[in-house]
Amino acid sequence: MTKALFFSNTDLNSLISSTKFTGNDLTVSTNDTVINSYSYITDSTINAGTTTVNVETTSGFSLGDDILIYQTQNISSDPVGHFEYRTIESIGTNQITFTSGLSNDYVSNQPDVYPAKTTQLIKVAVHSTLTINGSVTCTAWDGKKGGVVAIKCNTLQGSGIIHANNRGFRGGHYGTGNESPGFAGEGLYGGGGIMVNGRISATANILRYPHGRINTGGGGGEGASHAGSGGGGGGHIEKGGYGRCYYGGHENVGGSKAPLAKGRMFFGGGGGGGGDDDDSASNSWGGHGGGIVSIMCDNISETLDIQSKGENNSSSPPIVDGLPSQGAAKGSGGAGGTIIISKKCSATLDVSGGLGYINTATGNIAFGGSGSIGRIMLFNYQTLA
Repeated sequence: MTKALFFSNTDLNSLISSTKFTGNDLTVSTNDTVINSYSYITDSTINAGTTTVNVETTSGFSLGDDILIYQTQNISSDPVGHFEYRTIESIGTNQITFTSGLSNDYVSNQPDVYPAKTTQLIKVAVHSTLTINGSVTCTAWDGKKGGVVAIKCNTLQGSGIIHANNRGFRGGHYGTGNESPGFAGEGLYGGGGIMVNGRISATANILRYPHGRINTGGGGGEGASHAGSGGGGGGHIEKGGYGRCYYGGHENVGGSKAPLAKGRMFFGGGGGGGGDDDDSASNSWGGHGGGIVSIMCDNISETLDIQSKGENNSSSPPIVDGLPSQGAAKGSGGAGGTIIISKKCSATLDVSGGLGYINTATGNIAFGGSGSIGRIMLFNYQTLA
């Protein structure tokens, strides 16, 4: 059984710019189809009441489109996670104007760094009937945008999958030099920048052991000759699991719990990479967190599978002296993401966190932390199931 934390919100209309979903019917039969478009706000400060924002690109956006505005990262716990829906009134050169002013304050234009301030725009896929027999997903979060599936429709049917698995905050890379610590995973405060093999590999010491986690991003594992430690798991509705090596007292913290509240949503935190053991190369990075799936629909088929799962730890340990390395293969799991649905449904919902690697090669246990479970939000359902 998948664990999840449920929230309700009676003010559904404050989150949706239009309550009548009119659009063409669409059938998706291929796998990993992206039906949204994404952009990034380049203004540093966006105050409540603002109707026009500057953006990185207007490609994929048109007049009349429904838009989701989402504060993805911010060094302050407020306003991170805020979001709202609006409709496009006009489009200029790298500029979008909404039909009504924004309800929340936002900050942006400081992407893919630590600390980060990022607000993105997502074009919502609006259809009368959406049939999914393959799978629908989103582009992966890249430090500016992505990681969100946003759908509005009257009927959502089929036997396929809607997912944002592994599309949220990015996992940390493993230590790559002799006794080198692993890198912390990405979280609500940032942590991106230098990427290697699709994982966070920033050089600032604050992103590595012993400074630990970056908010919801799990801490990188300690590098040591006695045995490199496992990275900490990504955080979300709870702290990520800690990682450790063969010896006690070398634990590495998981990502922090997110500042949960109604009207906010979050990616799952990325897991921390494993630390190196005597230059054996851990080869086990942290898993990516789950992204966000937002579905506003009154009729969701029970045959659909909706997921926002965190990624499991990466590959098996390297072979050292004929045996799997005890100290160098303990990557962690990414945290589960968020699923938002406007009405209770019988579809399968899964926001599980990724698993950390458990190494018993020498008969002793060392491991990377597992990622936190994610969150399911029900907006117009008043009683918890």
